[in-house]
Amino acid sequence: MNVATYPEQAEITATDRRARQQQVVDALSRITGIANFASVKTVPVDSLDDIYQHVAPLWIDKLAGKSFCVRVKRNGDHAFTST
Repeated sequence: MNVATYPEQAEITATDRRARQQQVVDALSRITGIANFASVKTVPVDSLDDIYQHVAPLWIDKLAGKSFCVRVKRNGDHAFTST
């Protein structure tokens, strides 16, 4: 497990993600002063379609008939734009 700290945030990366994820979530939820946190999965992408291919199977049934907004923080350099 790696921990990187930044002003007002920390990034915890678990190499054995599945085994440790619930332990980290449980621990963070009990720490006073942590207002919120998000569990994320990092995947390599080369296009907006790659993003769709990773996200659709996880969310398509839950979002049927709903409208929503996606807010992202881009990491790295990509050959495609957000629009």
